[in-house]
Amino acid sequence: MASILKVDTLTGKTSAGNITVTSGSATMQLQEGVATAKICGDQSATVQSDSFNIASGLDAGTGNFRFTLINASARITWNQTSAGIANGATAVLRTKSANATTSVIDIETMNSSFSAADAAYSFIYMGDLA
Repeated sequence: MASILKVDTLTGKTSAGNITVTSGSATMQLQEGVATAKICGDQSATVQSDSFNIASGLDAGTGNFRFTLINASARITWNQTSAGIANGATAVLRTKSANATTSVIDIETMNSSFSAADAAYSFIYMGDLA
């Protein structure tokens, strides 16, 4: 018989953020496998309604966008994993560090020649929150 767990908050027993997930013999911290921000945006850095943990967007020039996190990262030199797509795979999306801070994600969209170009995009950020 399957069980259903319904809760509003998960808090670790040892410390609030220490929630361990075990699958077979593999163990990991729950928060390390959860996306901490999602951006769905357009060429003017407009944050779409299905984005989360994003306070605002800034169009910083052709193909350059900065997004302010509602909940900041733990450090500027994040150990981040990110994935994104721009213009339905006709453009490339990459993260940048030039203007990144603990509360700002800096991204760039480029055309197939890797030159900065405006494009619609979706982006998922995974990193430790402060």
